[in-house]
Amino acid sequence: MSNAIYLYVEGVTGECTESQHEGWIDVFSCSWGASQNADTTRGGGGGSGRVSFRDLNIVTAIDNAMPTMLKMCSVGQHISNVKVSICKASGGNPIEFSTFILKDALITDVNIGGSSGSQMLVTYKFQASAVEAHYWKQQSNGGKGAEVAMGFDIKQNKITG
Repeated sequence: MSNAIYLYVEGVTGECTESQHEGWIDVFSCSWGASQNADTTRGGGGGSGRVSFRDLNIVTAIDNAMPTMLKMCSVGQHISNVKVSICKASGGNPIEFSTFILKDALITDVNIGGSSGSQMLVTYKFQASAVEAHYWKQQSNGGKGAEVAMGFDIKQNKITG
């Protein structure tokens, strides 16, 4: 089953026309994660360091959102809410099964590229002060099942949910 990915950036209007994500940005690909600077080679128990959340990387087709996003990056504008919605295509009605939410985010990079005869693409990178990740197992009837979620305040270096 194929996935559809959508990006919401507060203050930005995209060209998505899918009914549940109208005005969002259609996404070709995204990547995001965290790494732990642990050291298990010294001492008795092995210590962990401070988590490092990677930039959220988004690749889209160039659209009407690009100038606003470039402006936000240029002036270092804080964005209170950035959300990635990942949906399963299911008979015309996408079913959201995972989301990433970034709070107090900055656009750290806007890169526009392409070649003659191909679609122009834009890569955006975001950093945030706090993050959330949500996942819902799909039920046999197609609906959302139980949620598994986490939240982390990067500034305070602590779990929030």
